[in-house]
Amino acid sequence: MIDFRNLETFFWVAKLGSFRGTADKLNTTQPAISARIAQLEDSLNILLFNREGWRPTLTVKGVELLDYVERLLALRDEMVMAVTDPESQKGTVRLGLSETIVHTWLPRLVKELYQQPPQITLEISVDVSVNLRDSRISSAAAFCPARRLLHERLRHEPLACG
Repeated sequence: MIDFRNLETFFWVAKLGSFRGTADKLNTTQPAISARIAQLEDSLNILLFNREGWRPTLTVKGVELLDYVERLLALRDEMVMAVTDPESQKGTVRLGLSETIVHTWLPRLVKELYQQPPQITLEISVDVSVNLRDSRISSAAAFCPARRLLHERLRHEPLACG
């Protein structure tokens, strides 16, 4: 199995031309870097570096692998940015609301959502509680004298029950 850490190690050895420099860059030891490269070479059953002389140089297969590794690392960075950057959050939230909720806290919710960077689309259904619990929505809110929503899919948040 190919370990992502070994691929990143390979990338840095290829870029820095040094096992020692890579060890410094990755805050580890030179023997650990050598072991990672050996594991990667064993996993792929190929030699990635010519180790003659002071600086390791890429073999033909090493050059070929480097292209793939650069793309994998770039894709990893893009993935991390997409799922952790609040400005890249997007999607649709389906809300089912009773008339009372629409006129009380919905305007504040909408204002708050649209002051934030995420690109969220709201789909709002206004209906009575009984109909909301049977609909395909992400969340429902209703003024509920019974103090609970009757459908187990939905999380109960008491709002203004008295």
